Amino acid sequence: MLPMQTDTEPTPTPMPPAVRRSRARRAARALAWTVAGLVMIVMLLAAGAWWYIGSDKSLAFALAQAAQRLPAGQTLESRDVTGFAAHRRPHRLAQVPEREHRRRGE
Repeated sequence: MLPMQTDTEPTPTPMPPAVRRSRARRAARALAWTVAGLVMIVMLLAAGAWWYIGSDKSLAFALAQAAQRLPAGQTLESRDVTGFAAHRRPHRLAQVPEREHRRRGE
């Protein structure tokens, strides 16, 4: 047996009208998200470049690119290059060779 339907259905309570933000506020928000996204992309690219420059193959890549961009008639030769393209400071103080000590003491 089906439940009996009545003609008087409960009326839904009316929803308050949605608050509409001004066009200037929406544009400012979109601009802020766009700038934040671009800053994030630049930071990711910079971090990736920093990581790659610190890798063992970066010096070989930099030398190969430099050799391709040399003016006509100039050459750059390199073989079995490994190392970093970025300058890294040593973690310990440099030792002065013994002969330098002798010269200074004279």
